Amino acid sequence: MAAIVCLGVVQSHATTAYATTLPCQIDGALEEAAAEVLSSDGPVDPEELVAIVRRAGGGVPSVRGLRLVAENGVLISEWIRQTEQDLEAPIVCGVARDDAGILILAGARQGSLRIDMRPELWVRAQLEDSVHSPHLVVRDGLGEMLRISLDEEGLDQGVGLPPHLRSPIRVQLMAVGSRGPLPVAERVVLLAEGQDESFADERASERSVTTGQAGPRWVDAVRAQRGASPARNNRLLRAVAQAHAVDVCASGRVGHELVPGADPEVRLRRNGVRARVVGEVVARASDRDATRQALLRSPSHHLTLVDSRFTDVGYGEATNAQEQTCTVVLLAAWPRVVPR
Repeated sequence: MAAIVCLGVVQSHATTAYATTLPCQIDGALEEAAAEVLSSDGPVDPEELVAIVRRAGGGVPSVRGLRLVAENGVLISEWIRQTEQDLEAPIVCGVARDDAGILILAGARQGSLRIDMRPELWVRAQLEDSVHSPHLVVRDGLGEMLRISLDEEGLDQGVGLPPHLRSPIRVQLMAVGSRGPLPVAERVVLLAEGQDESFADERASERSVTTGQAGPRWVDAVRAQRGASPARNNRLLRAVAQAHAVDVCASGRVGHELVPGADPEVRLRRNGVRARVVGEVVARASDRDATRQALLRSPSHHLTLVDSRFTDVGYGEATNAQEQTCTVVLLAAWPRVVPR
């Protein structure tokens, strides 16, 4: 049980003019989002960038952006190549231009979701060959969270969502890739005409959980909101989580398996710890508050944090050269030290 998130980041460069053809598949939602970003009055922060993409109907779970004052095909191609390499997945792009230059948005395309509203709420999915073992994580407007198994052979047939869910409904498609479990697509379903995508439960969580708290205390506050018991601050789990946070920041890659096979359970065993159940969430964003808010807003991350099976927690945090924060929360059920 694990999940990762990387919020959108817009980089800015000054370049000389150069006619550009994007070496990636064009996505209409990302193009619409890029145009909205360019038309905004002020700077757009990473979380707002993701929200804009959602409103445009984009299903990519995270977004990166490149802002240029003039087009440069060599720089753009290199940025797209580096983005594909960092994400280890095919990407889709959207581009918009104005008098001040060009904006390119890009996100990984490893899966997609299709929502049918009639006669009942039905979710169909598609997966790229780069990922496997899919499932859905759903959160409704009242904060109820569900994990729904999917038959990989019948993804296109889909599954029905329970009729009692309240709008807006956030649906995440999770799968396992080269770096472990991760969100590969996300959609927000609005059942009421004129309703926006604001989640009352998320806003309440952000107001009531103080992001400035020490890591384990913050996790306990999140768990208390869902009726889960506090988790013990485990020294060994903390060391493993901290080491992984440092590796995430140093590598520039967000994932559970930065080295193939080194998933959370393996990393714990290498440190002489075994547990009945292990879970991990990983996030990288502009600062500590942004990583924690991202974890709360993602249904799969939030569900892992409040899982009542976990008894112990380790919290790790690091900062990279771009002054971004990398956060790792490692959870375990009754971990025990064993001979190595």
